[in-house]
Amino acid sequence: MANREYIKNVIDTLPDSIIEKLWEYITFQKFSLNFFEQDKAAVRDIEAASISSMDFWDNADDEVWDHV
Repeated sequence: MANREYIKNVIDTLPDSIIEKLWEYITFQKFSLNFFEQDKAAVRDIEAASISSMDFWDNADDEVWDHV
């Protein structure tokens, strides 16, 4: 909680022009957090599909391309 209080105090010292950009950043962080908390299963599915698609190329015929 000490970090939260410190950040609040620092924010109070910033000019209004910076506060607008800070608000945009905070809004982005909140959106990102909500997106990933709600859609963890979708992200895992995308990761699994990505990994499985690489397995397709892991065979003896394509070994010549392994170090390209």
